[in-house]
Amino acid sequence: MYELEDNSGVGPDPILGQDVALSINLKLLPEDFERMNELVKEQTQEMLTNVDPDYYLFSFEDHELIDIIREPDKWSPFDKELAIRLLNERGIAVTKETEREFYDKRIKKLSLTEEASPVLIILGYLFAFCGGLIGLAIGVALFTLKKTLPNGNRIFVYTKNTRTHGIFIALIGVLMFLFLIYNRSEFAYHFGLKLRF
Repeated sequence: MYELEDNSGVGPDPILGQDVALSINLKLLPEDFERMNELVKEQTQEMLTNVDPDYYLFSFEDHELIDIIREPDKWSPFDKELAIRLLNERGIAVTKETEREFYDKRIKKLSLTEEASPVLIILGYLFAFCGGLIGLAIGVALFTLKKTLPNGNRIFVYTKNTRTHGIFIALIGVLMFLFLIYNRSEFAYHFGLKLRF
């Protein structure tokens, strides 16, 4: 099961004056990521037969090529496969087991949740107590924001502690917003009565 998202009709950004990359995004179910990675690897192997001798990876040191394999999500599949080939040619064997070990370590590292900045949390509470929708938006983002790992799994970005703050910020924001609406309507009602008399 997949879904195609066509961004090819998106033109330059009229406000910032920057070109938006034209692309088609393929949305997959998490269980399909491994199979798709294998298909991409097969296609990339075919591309490796005609590599330009001036391609920038040829000037990389061994440790730089190893970094590409350690963090493949930061590079294109082509760069990763070329890095493996170059290391093998230089006498540094990169086996499937080595690839898997690097991949597992990378997934483990990317799976770590993070604490939100204390400044962001404080601002969230301040905006929430002021009844602003910005506080509500901050709270909802802290509680619900997720990221997709290279293996297709979706996990929360922030720690449980930060997400708890997000819930409180969002609740305070909603309550204060409703309180302000109620007070304004009461004020308008009483002010209207005074005008009639």
